[in-house]
Formats: sequence, structure tokens, C-alpha cells
Amino acid sequence: MWGSGPCWWVFPVIGLLIFVLFVLVVMRTIASDGRFMLRGPHNHDSEETIRLRQQIDALREQVKKQGAAK
Repeated sequence: MWGSGPCWWVFPVIGLLIFVLFVLVVMRTIASDGRFMLRGPHNHDSEETIRLRQQIDALREQVKKQGAAK
């Protein structure tokens, strides 16, 4: 059954393509720190997070200025 006919090679090729796609999805999941993402990176920073990062940057600048003044 499987060995007969001119199209016996189609099924292994389809299986190989499915396997390759599965490996790519797993690699993207690992690369994205465990988050399953298929549509690219998503930045879901809230306003509070953005504000805290700005405050941290301002504090770093103050520390640099104080270090340079000494």
C-alpha cells in the first residue's frame, strides 16, 4: 500500500514539514522567555511601568552627576 504508486513520498515530506514547523515554534517560545508568540514581539508595558523606568533613569543621572562632582 505505502510502497506502491508514484506519490508514496508525499506523506514523509508532509510529516517532515510538520516536524520542522513544530521545532520552529518551540525555538521561538524558548527565545521569548517562555511566552508563546507567533506574531512577533509585543510590548505590554503599563503606564506605571513606563513611569517607574523614567524615574530610574532620572535617579541614574543624578548618581552620575554626584559621582562626577566628587
